[in-house]
Amino acid sequence: MKRIIALALTVVMCLSLLTGCGATGLKIDGKNVDLGYYAYFFGSSYPTYAMEGSEFISGVAMESLKQFIAVKNLAKELKVELEPLERKAVIDSINAQVNEMGKSNWNMVLNALDLTEKQFLDIQYNYTLMNKLRDYFYNRETGVSPLTNDQVAASYKEQFIHCRHILINTQTAQSEADFGKALKTADEAYKRAAAGEDFVELMHEYSEDPGQPDEGYYFTEGQMVTQFEDAAYALAEGEISEPIQSTYGYHIIQRLPVEDEYALSQVDTYYDYYASIEFAKKIDAITAEMEVETTEEFYNYDLSNAVGVFGSGS
Repeated sequence: MKRIIALALTVVMCLSLLTGCGATGLKIDGKNVDLGYYAYFFGSSYPTYAMEGSEFISGVAMESLKQFIAVKNLAKELKVELEPLERKAVIDSINAQVNEMGKSNWNMVLNALDLTEKQFLDIQYNYTLMNKLRDYFYNRETGVSPLTNDQVAASYKEQFIHCRHILINTQTAQSEADFGKALKTADEAYKRAAAGEDFVELMHEYSEDPGQPDEGYYFTEGQMVTQFEDAAYALAEGEISEPIQSTYGYHIIQRLPVEDEYALSQVDTYYDYYASIEFAKKIDAITAEMEVETTEEFYNYDLSNAVGVFGSGS
Protein backbone atom coordinates (compact mmCIF):
# COMPACT_ATOMS: atom_id res chain seq x y z
CA MET A 1 0.00 0.00 0.00
CA LYS A 2 2.87 2.38 0.70
CA ARG A 3 3.90 2.11 -2.97
CA ILE A 4 0.33 2.86 -4.04
CA ILE A 5 0.19 6.09 -2.10
CA ALA A 6 3.71 7.12 -3.02
CA LEU A 7 2.87 6.71 -6.68
CA ALA A 8 -0.34 8.61 -6.16
CA LEU A 9 1.59 11.64 -4.94
CA THR A 10 3.30 11.93 -8.32
CA VAL A 11 0.10 11.88 -10.34
CA VAL A 12 -2.73 12.98 -8.11
CA MET A 13 -2.59 16.65 -9.09
CA CYS A 14 -3.11 15.64 -12.74
CA LEU A 15 -6.22 13.59 -12.10
CA SER A 16 -9.72 14.85 -12.63
CA LEU A 17 -12.13 13.96 -9.86
CA LEU A 18 -14.57 11.19 -10.62
CA THR A 19 -18.19 12.19 -10.50
CA GLY A 20 -19.75 8.76 -10.17
CA CYS A 21 -18.84 7.79 -6.61
CA GLY A 22 -20.75 4.64 -5.73
CA ALA A 23 -21.24 3.76 -9.41
CA THR A 24 -22.68 0.31 -10.07
CA GLY A 25 -23.29 -1.64 -13.24
CA LEU A 26 -21.82 -4.83 -11.78
CA LYS A 27 -23.48 -7.65 -9.87
CA ILE A 28 -21.74 -10.67 -8.38
CA ASP A 29 -24.03 -13.46 -7.23
CA GLY A 30 -26.96 -11.10 -7.58
CA LYS A 31 -25.56 -8.36 -5.35
CA ASN A 32 -24.54 -4.89 -6.57
CA VAL A 33 -20.84 -4.14 -6.31
CA ASP A 34 -19.61 -0.54 -6.38
CA LEU A 35 -17.33 -0.09 -9.35
CA GLY A 36 -14.74 1.60 -7.16
CA TYR A 37 -13.77 -1.85 -5.90
CA TYR A 38 -13.28 -3.03 -9.47
CA ALA A 39 -11.30 0.15 -10.25
CA TYR A 40 -8.97 -0.53 -7.33
CA PHE A 41 -8.17 -4.05 -8.51
CA PHE A 42 -7.84 -2.95 -12.13
CA GLY A 43 -5.45 -0.17 -11.18
CA SER A 44 -3.39 -2.36 -8.87
CA SER A 45 -3.08 -5.03 -11.58
CA TYR A 46 -2.06 -2.57 -14.28
CA PRO A 47 1.67 -2.17 -13.47
CA THR A 48 2.22 -5.94 -13.64
CA TYR A 49 0.09 -6.71 -16.69
CA ALA A 50 0.22 -3.49 -18.74
CA MET A 51 1.78 -5.27 -21.72
CA GLU A 52 -1.06 -7.82 -21.79
CA GLY A 53 -3.72 -5.24 -22.64
CA SER A 54 -6.90 -3.97 -21.01
CA GLU A 55 -8.99 -7.07 -21.62
CA PHE A 56 -6.48 -9.28 -19.83
CA ILE A 57 -6.15 -6.81 -16.95
CA SER A 58 -9.92 -6.68 -16.67
CA GLY A 59 -9.98 -10.46 -16.21
CA VAL A 60 -7.31 -10.30 -13.52
CA ALA A 61 -9.16 -7.49 -11.76
CA MET A 62 -12.45 -9.37 -11.83
CA GLU A 63 -10.82 -12.48 -10.36
CA SER A 64 -9.24 -10.37 -7.61
CA LEU A 65 -12.60 -8.78 -6.86
CA LYS A 66 -14.30 -12.17 -6.71
CA GLN A 67 -11.57 -13.44 -4.37
CA PHE A 68 -12.10 -10.37 -2.18
CA ILE A 69 -15.81 -11.18 -1.91
CA ALA A 70 -15.14 -14.90 -1.38
CA VAL A 71 -12.83 -14.15 1.55
CA LYS A 72 -15.40 -11.84 3.14
CA ASN A 73 -18.21 -14.36 2.75
CA LEU A 74 -16.16 -17.32 3.96
CA ALA A 75 -14.92 -15.41 7.00
CA LYS A 76 -18.48 -14.42 7.86
CA GLU A 77 -19.66 -18.01 7.48
CA LEU A 78 -16.89 -19.33 9.74
CA LYS A 79 -17.12 -16.39 12.16
CA VAL A 80 -13.46 -15.52 11.57
CA GLU A 81 -12.93 -11.85 12.42
CA LEU A 82 -10.02 -9.49 12.84
CA GLU A 83 -9.11 -8.69 16.41
CA PRO A 84 -9.01 -5.03 17.52
CA LEU A 85 -5.21 -4.99 17.43
CA GLU A 86 -5.20 -6.46 13.92
CA ARG A 87 -7.57 -3.73 12.76
CA LYS A 88 -5.49 -1.10 14.52
CA ALA A 89 -2.34 -2.27 12.70
CA VAL A 90 -4.06 -1.77 9.34
CA ILE A 91 -5.45 1.63 10.32
CA ASP A 92 -2.10 2.78 11.72
CA SER A 93 -0.38 1.83 8.45
CA ILE A 94 -2.90 3.82 6.41
CA ASN A 95 -2.78 6.82 8.77
CA ALA A 96 1.01 6.96 8.59
CA GLN A 97 0.85 7.27 4.82
CA VAL A 98 -2.01 9.78 4.92
CA ASN A 99 -0.02 11.94 7.32
CA GLU A 100 2.97 11.72 5.00
CA MET A 101 1.08 12.80 1.89
CA GLY A 102 -1.47 15.15 3.43
CA LYS A 103 -5.20 14.73 3.89
CA SER A 104 -6.19 16.76 0.83
CA ASN A 105 -3.99 14.66 -1.45
CA TRP A 106 -5.33 11.51 0.19
CA ASN A 107 -8.91 12.58 -0.52
CA MET A 108 -7.98 13.13 -4.15
CA VAL A 109 -6.55 9.60 -4.32
CA LEU A 110 -9.78 8.17 -2.93
CA ASN A 111 -11.77 10.17 -5.47
CA ALA A 112 -9.51 8.91 -8.25
CA LEU A 113 -10.15 5.36 -7.10
CA ASP A 114 -13.87 6.09 -6.69
CA LEU A 115 -13.73 4.74 -3.14
CA THR A 116 -14.81 6.01 0.24
CA GLU A 117 -12.41 5.76 3.18
CA LYS A 118 -14.53 2.92 4.54
CA GLN A 119 -14.33 1.00 1.27
CA PHE A 120 -10.56 1.48 1.01
CA LEU A 121 -10.21 0.24 4.59
CA ASP A 122 -12.46 -2.70 3.72
CA ILE A 123 -10.00 -3.75 0.99
CA GLN A 124 -6.98 -3.42 3.26
CA TYR A 125 -8.67 -5.38 6.04
CA ASN A 126 -9.36 -8.12 3.52
CA TYR A 127 -5.65 -8.81 2.96
CA THR A 128 -5.18 -9.45 6.67
CA LEU A 129 -8.41 -11.44 6.84
CA MET A 130 -7.19 -13.63 3.98
CA ASN A 131 -4.07 -14.57 5.95
CA LYS A 132 -6.16 -15.23 9.03
CA LEU A 133 -8.47 -17.54 7.09
CA ARG A 134 -5.51 -19.41 5.68
CA ASP A 135 -4.26 -19.96 9.22
CA TYR A 136 -7.75 -21.02 10.30
CA PHE A 137 -7.52 -23.93 7.90
CA TYR A 138 -3.82 -24.71 7.59
CA ASN A 139 -1.84 -23.44 10.57
CA ARG A 140 0.34 -26.41 11.60
CA GLU A 141 -0.58 -26.14 15.27
CA THR A 142 -4.08 -24.66 15.35
CA GLY A 143 -5.59 -25.15 11.88
CA VAL A 144 -8.72 -27.22 11.39
CA SER A 145 -7.17 -29.09 8.46
CA PRO A 146 -3.36 -28.70 8.52
CA LEU A 147 -1.33 -30.32 5.78
CA THR A 148 0.54 -33.47 6.71
CA ASN A 149 4.27 -33.79 6.17
CA ASP A 150 3.57 -36.35 3.45
CA GLN A 151 1.22 -33.94 1.66
CA VAL A 152 3.83 -31.17 1.65
CA ALA A 153 6.55 -33.58 0.52
CA ALA A 154 4.32 -34.85 -2.29
CA SER A 155 3.65 -31.27 -3.44
CA TYR A 156 7.37 -30.57 -3.37
CA LYS A 157 8.06 -33.63 -5.54
CA GLU A 158 5.42 -32.51 -8.03
CA GLN A 159 6.95 -29.07 -8.41
CA PHE A 160 10.70 -29.58 -8.07
CA ILE A 161 13.12 -31.64 -10.11
CA HIS A 162 16.62 -32.87 -9.29
CA CYS A 163 19.51 -32.58 -11.74
CA ARG A 164 23.26 -32.33 -11.88
CA HIS A 165 25.29 -31.19 -14.85
CA ILE A 166 28.68 -30.89 -16.44
CA LEU A 167 29.30 -27.31 -17.53
CA ILE A 168 31.86 -26.37 -20.16
CA ASN A 169 32.03 -22.62 -19.63
CA THR A 170 32.07 -20.34 -22.69
CA GLN A 171 31.65 -16.98 -20.97
CA THR A 172 35.24 -16.03 -21.75
CA ALA A 173 35.18 -17.41 -25.32
CA GLN A 174 36.51 -14.85 -27.83
CA SER A 175 36.05 -16.62 -31.17
CA GLU A 176 34.21 -19.34 -33.03
CA ALA A 177 37.26 -21.50 -32.48
CA ASP A 178 36.87 -21.11 -28.71
CA PHE A 179 33.23 -22.16 -28.94
CA GLY A 180 34.17 -25.08 -31.18
CA LYS A 181 36.77 -26.26 -28.69
CA ALA A 182 34.25 -26.05 -25.83
CA LEU A 183 31.67 -28.01 -27.81
CA LYS A 184 34.23 -30.68 -28.66
CA THR A 185 35.02 -31.06 -24.95
CA ALA A 186 31.31 -31.20 -24.13
CA ASP A 187 30.75 -33.90 -26.77
CA GLU A 188 33.60 -35.91 -25.30
CA ALA A 189 32.17 -35.66 -21.78
CA TYR A 190 28.70 -36.58 -23.05
CA LYS A 191 29.89 -39.69 -24.87
CA ARG A 192 31.67 -40.93 -21.77
CA ALA A 193 28.60 -40.25 -19.60
CA ALA A 194 26.30 -41.94 -22.11
CA ALA A 195 28.64 -44.95 -22.14
CA GLY A 196 28.01 -45.41 -18.43
CA GLU A 197 30.99 -43.76 -16.75
CA ASP A 198 30.35 -42.34 -13.29
CA PHE A 199 28.71 -38.94 -13.76
CA VAL A 200 30.11 -37.45 -10.55
CA GLU A 201 33.65 -38.39 -11.51
CA LEU A 202 33.09 -36.82 -14.92
CA MET A 203 31.81 -33.68 -13.19
CA HIS A 204 35.04 -33.50 -11.20
CA GLU A 205 37.08 -33.95 -14.36
CA TYR A 206 35.23 -31.63 -16.73
CA SER A 207 32.72 -29.35 -15.06
CA GLU A 208 33.37 -25.64 -14.59
CA ASP A 209 30.53 -25.00 -12.17
CA PRO A 210 32.43 -24.62 -8.89
CA GLY A 211 29.30 -24.13 -6.81
CA GLN A 212 27.65 -27.42 -7.71
CA PRO A 213 27.63 -30.12 -5.00
CA ASP A 214 28.01 -33.75 -6.03
CA GLU A 215 24.28 -34.33 -5.58
CA GLY A 216 23.46 -31.49 -7.97
CA TYR A 217 20.56 -29.06 -7.70
CA TYR A 218 16.89 -29.19 -6.77
CA PHE A 219 14.91 -26.50 -8.59
CA THR A 220 11.56 -25.56 -10.02
CA GLU A 221 10.35 -23.53 -12.98
CA GLY A 222 11.83 -20.06 -13.30
CA GLN A 223 14.94 -20.71 -11.20
CA MET A 224 17.38 -21.72 -13.94
CA VAL A 225 18.37 -20.19 -17.26
CA THR A 226 15.69 -21.05 -19.84
CA GLN A 227 17.73 -23.37 -22.08
CA PHE A 228 18.94 -25.39 -19.10
CA GLU A 229 15.49 -25.58 -17.56
CA ASP A 230 13.74 -26.64 -20.77
CA ALA A 231 16.27 -29.39 -21.41
CA ALA A 232 16.14 -30.62 -17.81
CA TYR A 233 12.34 -30.87 -17.72
CA ALA A 234 12.36 -32.73 -21.04
CA LEU A 235 14.49 -35.54 -19.57
CA ALA A 236 13.14 -38.65 -17.92
CA GLU A 237 14.62 -39.59 -14.56
CA GLY A 238 18.00 -41.22 -15.09
CA GLU A 239 18.37 -39.79 -18.60
CA ILE A 240 21.37 -37.73 -19.74
CA SER A 241 21.08 -34.90 -22.25
CA GLU A 242 23.31 -34.26 -25.20
CA PRO A 243 25.21 -30.97 -24.87
CA ILE A 244 22.84 -28.01 -24.78
CA GLN A 245 23.97 -24.40 -25.00
CA SER A 246 23.06 -21.53 -22.69
CA THR A 247 24.60 -18.14 -21.99
CA TYR A 248 26.93 -19.92 -19.55
CA GLY A 249 28.23 -22.53 -21.93
CA TYR A 250 27.52 -26.15 -22.84
CA HIS A 251 25.69 -28.37 -20.36
CA ILE A 252 25.39 -32.13 -20.13
CA ILE A 253 22.48 -32.70 -17.75
CA GLN A 254 21.62 -35.80 -15.76
CA ARG A 255 18.12 -35.87 -14.30
CA LEU A 256 17.75 -37.70 -11.00
CA PRO A 257 14.75 -38.63 -8.86
CA VAL A 258 13.60 -36.36 -6.04
CA GLU A 259 14.14 -38.68 -3.10
CA ASP A 260 11.37 -39.04 -0.50
CA GLU A 261 13.82 -38.36 2.31
CA TYR A 262 14.99 -35.12 0.72
CA ALA A 263 11.42 -33.96 0.03
CA LEU A 264 10.50 -34.59 3.67
CA SER A 265 13.54 -32.56 4.74
CA GLN A 266 12.03 -29.56 2.93
CA VAL A 267 8.67 -29.62 4.75
CA ASP A 268 9.53 -26.91 7.27
CA THR A 269 10.87 -24.63 4.55
CA TYR A 270 7.92 -25.00 2.18
CA TYR A 271 4.97 -25.65 4.52
CA ASP A 272 3.62 -22.08 4.42
CA TYR A 273 4.08 -21.90 0.66
CA TYR A 274 2.04 -25.03 -0.02
CA ALA A 275 -0.53 -24.04 2.61
CA SER A 276 -1.03 -20.80 0.67
CA ILE A 277 -1.49 -22.78 -2.53
CA GLU A 278 -4.11 -25.01 -0.90
CA PHE A 279 -5.93 -21.98 0.45
CA ALA A 280 -5.87 -20.36 -2.99
CA LYS A 281 -7.44 -23.52 -4.42
CA LYS A 282 -10.19 -23.33 -1.82
CA ILE A 283 -10.94 -19.70 -2.69
CA ASP A 284 -10.75 -20.42 -6.43
CA ALA A 285 -13.34 -23.19 -6.00
CA ILE A 286 -15.69 -20.60 -4.50
CA THR A 287 -15.06 -17.94 -7.15
CA ALA A 288 -15.57 -20.47 -9.94
CA GLU A 289 -19.22 -20.75 -8.88
CA MET A 290 -19.85 -16.99 -8.76
CA GLU A 291 -22.14 -15.44 -11.35
CA VAL A 292 -21.12 -12.06 -12.76
CA GLU A 293 -23.59 -9.66 -14.38
CA THR A 294 -22.53 -6.43 -16.08
CA THR A 295 -24.35 -3.55 -17.71
CA GLU A 296 -23.43 -0.82 -20.15
CA GLU A 297 -22.35 1.34 -17.22
CA PHE A 298 -19.64 -1.20 -16.38
CA TYR A 299 -18.22 -1.17 -19.91
CA ASN A 300 -18.29 2.63 -20.10
CA TYR A 301 -16.66 3.08 -16.70
CA ASP A 302 -13.52 5.28 -16.84
CA LEU A 303 -10.55 3.47 -15.31
CA SER A 304 -7.86 5.94 -16.36
CA ASN A 305 -7.69 7.67 -12.96
CA ALA A 306 -7.28 4.37 -11.11
CA VAL A 307 -4.47 3.43 -13.49
CA GLY A 308 -2.89 6.82 -12.85
CA VAL A 309 -2.90 6.27 -9.09
CA PHE A 310 -0.99 3.01 -9.33
CA GLY A 311 1.33 4.17 -12.10
CA SER A 312 2.80 2.28 -15.01
CA GLY A 313 5.17 0.21 -12.91
CA SER A 314 8.15 1.52 -14.85
